[in-house]
Amino acid sequence: MTVVLPHGVSGYAAEAALDEIGYADLVVGLDATRPEAWTALVDAALDREVATETVRGGRDPVAVLAAVRARLDGEPEEASRLLAGNSAEAWTAFDGATLERTRRWCRRVDVPAPRVAELAGAYAALTG
Repeated sequence: MTVVLPHGVSGYAAEAALDEIGYADLVVGLDATRPEAWTALVDAALDREVATETVRGGRDPVAVLAAVRARLDGEPEEASRLLAGNSAEAWTAFDGATLERTRRWCRRVDVPAPRVAELAGAYAALTG
């Protein structure tokens, strides 16, 4: 089950919520409309070994996976840069096997319906 943190939650309130989500062995949904807040919350979730899902923000799923991987590697600036990028850039930063291992911590990325076909074509070009 996923618990989505409210838009704009941060600081102690976010950390307390993440603690409770972790104790309950749930997944946290994080809003990606504000990349700086997203990267901080991903870092806090990973510190608590809480898996994440990225909601809102219309981000490229491969870029989100790469950003989570960068956070796992302790590179917050790289995570912010990758989150703002696209799958081709993310693929050059991390190989497919590394991104697949990251799926343990990034379970899902919401993609707006109009972008699905566009992203599917981009992924086919990367992996084809």
